[in-house]
Amino acid sequence: FGQLLAEPAAAVTRVQRLDYVTSRALAPGLGINYTAVLATGDVTIPDGDHELQVISDDGVRVWVDDRLVIDHWTAHESAVD
Repeated sequence: FGQLLAEPAAAVTRVQRLDYVTSRALAPGLGINYTAVLATGDVTIPDGDHELQVISDDGVRVWVDDRLVIDHWTAHESAVD
């Protein structure tokens, strides 16, 4: 993953929702295997209790306010964190 991030991005897009099915290419011209996604964004959420959930197939890490809140950085089948 680190090596992929060191290379120039093959595609840059803006989306409202991260929702990719990885049994096919994430974008035209990209391969199916050995693909990395780096997503950044800003949201304002009202005070209160909230639940953050991700479904991943292989490694996923999620930071909120520079704090690692989900760390499932292993090769794994589809999993909910």
